Amino acid sequence: MTRSGVLFYPFHLCHERTLQWLLERYQHVHFRDYMALQVSPFCGTTAFPERMGDTFPELLASKRLVQGYNVSGPLTPDTCIAVDRDLTDSTWRGLFHRALVENRRFQRGLFDGTDITGRHKDGHAEQPLMVRLKDVSFETTPFTVAGIR
Repeated sequence: MTRSGVLFYPFHLCHERTLQWLLERYQHVHFRDYMALQVSPFCGTTAFPERMGDTFPELLASKRLVQGYNVSGPLTPDTCIAVDRDLTDSTWRGLFHRALVENRRFQRGLFDGTDITGRHKDGHAEQPLMVRLKDVSFETTPFTVAGIR
């Protein structure tokens, strides 16, 4: 356990085993809320509006879990600079691309089944987004927040 006994977990959800492991080591674990980022006035990202306390209300009531850190909204200039720095970091890009190509759990966290398999609920199929994103050129293709906007 750390001196403070507190950990800020950078996501809004984690696997139950991960939570158990964290609570063995920390008296309190803080979770941020799910993220709904506004990339531009007409484009953004969202996540399922779940919280760890929805699954473990007793841990929330006992204050072992702390949540409610709102990280939604438009990107700040400092955030854009940090994202651009990450997007130009070859080590980070390599790790991200390898996880995108090889790690099923990571893929499922980013995309729904249609993006991974190409099969739609109505039965028709198309080339899945994952096939295109696995192309090795995406590991080195330059991206910036401005370019994404």
